[in-house]
Amino acid sequence: MNKSDVQFIKKDGNPQYVVMPIEKYREFLALLDDIADYSAIDKVLIDYQDGDTVPGKFVNAILKGAPPLRVWREYRGFTLDSLASRIGVSKSYLSQIENGRMSGSLRLYCQISIVLNAAVDDLVDWSVDNASWDCCKVDSKKFWQRFAAITYYWSTPRRPPQSTPSRRNTSW
Repeated sequence: MNKSDVQFIKKDGNPQYVVMPIEKYREFLALLDDIADYSAIDKVLIDYQDGDTVPGKFVNAILKGAPPLRVWREYRGFTLDSLASRIGVSKSYLSQIENGRMSGSLRLYCQISIVLNAAVDDLVDWSVDNASWDCCKVDSKKFWQRFAAITYYWSTPRRPPQSTPSRRNTSW
């Protein structure tokens, strides 16, 4: 942008306003928006620099429909054999769970989540109806709704109960 494209309007000898061509103004706004985006990205990177991030290759695989359990297993560097032996099940059983042909118990998913260091709900393929959790006898969606409600209830701070006035202190 040339200096001749910009006009400064002064008040009491100090610049108060800037007049510029609309195209240059729009470019300026776009640059400001980019700077805000970069700042937001930098903040996220700083906040999570010590945290565990998942490479885009694995995230994209899940988004494209790959079984989440398989993606997490491969991301953590386990083979079917090694993971099955770590959690105490057969390779074929784990393969059937991975491919959605069988549903594992919540207990099994908890064991897998500990070994893979991933949340249980990240391992479950929610696009498949694998609702037969043998440990809780409810469909998985209802179970996770209850689980979320209980977790929320116990994680929110409790206020002390408000005292009710006793009858003796009440003046009529």
